[in-house]
Amino acid sequence: MPPRKKARKSKVSTNAPADTAAAECAVQAPSGTEPSPGPTPISTTRRPLRGRRGGLKDMPNMPLDILIEIFSCMHPRDLLNLARTTKDFRTFLMSRQSASFWKAARKQVAGLPECPAFLSEPQYANLLFFSQCHNCLKANIQTITWEVYARYCLACKDQLLFQEITPEGDFIKLVKRETQVEGFAFTMIHVTPQRRYSLQDQRFLFVPELERLRGQWAKITDAEEKIRFAQTQADAIKERIAPIAALKAWKAAQTDVRSAELEAIRKGRTESILKRLQEEGWADELSKMDVHDHYRFEAHKVVRKAQKLTNNGWNTIRGEILEFMESVKAGRLARERSRVLQDRYETLYAVVSEYEKAQPSERRTPASELQARFADLAIMPQFNALVEAPPETEVTRADFEQHQDSIPAMKVEWYEARKTQLLALTSGLPDVESPLSLAIATFKCLSCIRVDLRWPNLLAHKCTRDRRYGWSPFTAQMALRRVCMPKGEDLPWRGAELTFCKDNVQAARDVIAACGLDPDTATHEDMYQCGARLVCTECSPDVMAPGCKAAYDWKQATTASSGGCQGSWKLLDPELAVRVVECEQTLTPLNVSYTPLLPWTGPLKCCTRCRHSSQKDIAIHCKDRHDVDDAQPGEDYYDHPDSRRRTAAVRIYPKKAEAGAGSYQSPRFTTCK
Repeated sequence: MPPRKKARKSKVSTNAPADTAAAECAVQAPSGTEPSPGPTPISTTRRPLRGRRGGLKDMPNMPLDILIEIFSCMHPRDLLNLARTTKDFRTFLMSRQSASFWKAARKQVAGLPECPAFLSEPQYANLLFFSQCHNCLKANIQTITWEVYARYCLACKDQLLFQEITPEGDFIKLVKRETQVEGFAFTMIHVTPQRRYSLQDQRFLFVPELERLRGQWAKITDAEEKIRFAQTQADAIKERIAPIAALKAWKAAQTDVRSAELEAIRKGRTESILKRLQEEGWADELSKMDVHDHYRFEAHKVVRKAQKLTNNGWNTIRGEILEFMESVKAGRLARERSRVLQDRYETLYAVVSEYEKAQPSERRTPASELQARFADLAIMPQFNALVEAPPETEVTRADFEQHQDSIPAMKVEWYEARKTQLLALTSGLPDVESPLSLAIATFKCLSCIRVDLRWPNLLAHKCTRDRRYGWSPFTAQMALRRVCMPKGEDLPWRGAELTFCKDNVQAARDVIAACGLDPDTATHEDMYQCGARLVCTECSPDVMAPGCKAAYDWKQATTASSGGCQGSWKLLDPELAVRVVECEQTLTPLNVSYTPLLPWTGPLKCCTRCRHSSQKDIAIHCKDRHDVDDAQPGEDYYDHPDSRRRTAAVRIYPKKAEAGAGSYQSPRFTTCK
C-alpha cells in the first residue's frame, strides 16, 4: 500500500519581488519615508487552475516578430499585468527595446491621447488603467490627481498635500525676484470640496515637490544656475498642464461609456427577472404596479446589480425577489382598500350632513361642543361595520341611510362611553351618583399640561382629538382623516392624553371647605353659583405692602394651593366679594391683549350659526357671513366650553399699611400690571 500523502503547507517567501506599482508612479514618493521593515508574507497555497502551469515561461524566447504580433493585440492593462508576472517578463517589457509594443497596445484604446513626454509608457498605463494608490497601493482609488499624474487615497492626500499658505508664496516671490523668471511656480492641485457649504475649490501644494525644490534652491549659489533652476521648473509646470484637458475629456468619455455599458447590463438583468416572474405567475401583479413600485423594483439591490442573470443567479435571488413581490402585492391591496374606505366615508359624511340639515333649525350652543362629531359617529359599530366590510362587498348609500335615524341614540351612547372611560381613570372620589361632576374631580392634559380640566367641558378639549395616526398611509384611520381634514371636521375623540389629578383632590377639598360647602357633595355648578372669593393668610402679592392680599375664585385658589402655597384660605365677606367680582369684570381680554398670553387670556368665541370659532374677529365673521351688524353674546356667538378667561388676580390693599393683614374694612382695588 503506497504511503499516505501529506497536505502541502503554506510557505513564506523571503525573496519575493516587490510590486512595481509604486515604481511606475510618475511622481516620486515623499522623501524621508522609511522602507518596509521586511518582506511581506505571501501565502503559496495554490488555487486549482485550468491548464498547465508555466505555459508562458518560454514566451520571452519566442521570435521577435511573433512577440510583436502578440503584444500589438493586447490592451495596455494586459501588457502591464504580464510585466508583473515574472522577472523575465519585467526585464523584457520594461526595456527601451519594447517601447514599440507599448505604443501598439496603446493604439488599441480608442481616443486615448498620446503619452506625455515626461511619462514612460508603463507609467502611463498604470495611471489610466489601474486603481491602486500610488503611495500605499490601496485598491479602488478612482480619482486621478491630474496635476501630479497620480492616484492617492484620502489618507495619503492628507499626508502629501497641504493647503496653500503665505510662506510658500513668499518663497515663490523670492525665486522670481532673484531670477526674474515669472513662470516659476509650484504644482497647484485644485480639490473640489465635499461639503455643501464650501462653494469654491480648495488649492493644495504637493509636499514632495515642495521639499525637493526648497532643498535644491538651498544648495544653489550661482546666479545663472538659479535662473536655470527656475526656468526648468516653469517649463515643467507648462509641460504638465498641457495634456490635462485632453486626458480629462478622454477619462470622462470612458466613464460615460462604462456607465452606459453597466446600465445596459442592468436593463438586460431587469428584463430577465421580469420574464422569469411572468413565467412564475406574477404577470398580473406586474401589470398593476405603479410608478413608485416600478422604481422600487428597479432600485432593488439584487435587480440593480450590473451582472448578467444566469440560472444559478436566479435560484440565488429568487426567494428575495418573491418576498419583494409579496410586499408589492400587499401594498397594492392596502391602497385599494384605503380608496374603498375613503369612498365609503365620503358617502357616510354626505348621509350624516343631510340628516343634520334636515333636523329642526336650532342654533349651536356650548352643549354642541360636547356632542359626538362625524368622526365619532363613523367609528360607532353601526356605521363601522359597513365601512369595514370586505372590498368585494358592495356598500351603497341606502345601507348607511338605514341607520341615520339611530344617530341621536349613537350620540347618547358615545357620551356615556366617554363618561365611563374617564370614570375609570379616577380614584379616591366619594361614591355618589355623578362623581365626575364633583368639584374635587379634575383632570390633567399631558399634551398642553393643563391641570384644570373638568367634566363635561373636557370633552371639547382640543388635545383629546388626536391628529397623529402614525405614518402608515393606508389604514382606516388615515382614510377617515383624509375625509375629515379638507372639510374642517375634527378627528375621533381619544382622550389618551388625560390623566386624573390625584394631587389636586386634597387642595380642592380645603378650598371647598373654606367656602362653606361639603367637598363630598359640592359640584362644579355649586361652586360657580356660590360666588365666593378667598385670600391666603400667608401669601402677599406685593412685598412692599405688608397687608396686601390677592383675591381668588375657587379654581384659582385650588391651582395656587396645589402649586405649593402652604397657607390657609380665608373667605371674604359677601360685600367685599361682590366688589372683587365687579373689579374682575373690568379685566376683559381687551385689557390684556398686548401680552404674549393672548391665546390663554382671550376666550374662544364660537358662532351659533356655523362651526366658525375665533378669539377676536367673531363680530367680523357674523357680519360678513351672516349679515349680523351687531353680534350679541348668547344669540350670535358663545364662549367655547374649553376656553378659560385667564386674568390677573385682584389685589386688596388695606386702608392703612399699619392696619395689618386682617383689616379689610376700607379696601382699594388694583390689578397686576
